Amino acid sequence: MPRLLRDIELLQNEVVHFKRKLVTVEQEISQVEKDTTHSLEYLIKLDTVKTKLKATSKALKEADNWTTLMADIEEVPPANKILITVYLVIVKKIFSI
Repeated sequence: MPRLLRDIELLQNEVVHFKRKLVTVEQEISQVEKDTTHSLEYLIKLDTVKTKLKATSKALKEADNWTTLMADIEEVPPANKILITVYLVIVKKIFSI
């Protein structure tokens, strides 16, 4: 009987030990989930910034194209109305796209 009691006590100690380990593992999993959520939120914010930067870059390139086109039109001598007309046709095509 004493051996049985000793075995039961050992089993109880093991159960307590494994319960503690289980709690520790659950806490670690919870922390990983929190970290993962935080990381994903940060990545979403970065993606939003990236999208806005791409849109801004596209708008700046478009503005630069218009500035270049306007500078080219201003350089055309007033006597050369045919060339101005060609530029205006190009502008009209740009707007229709």
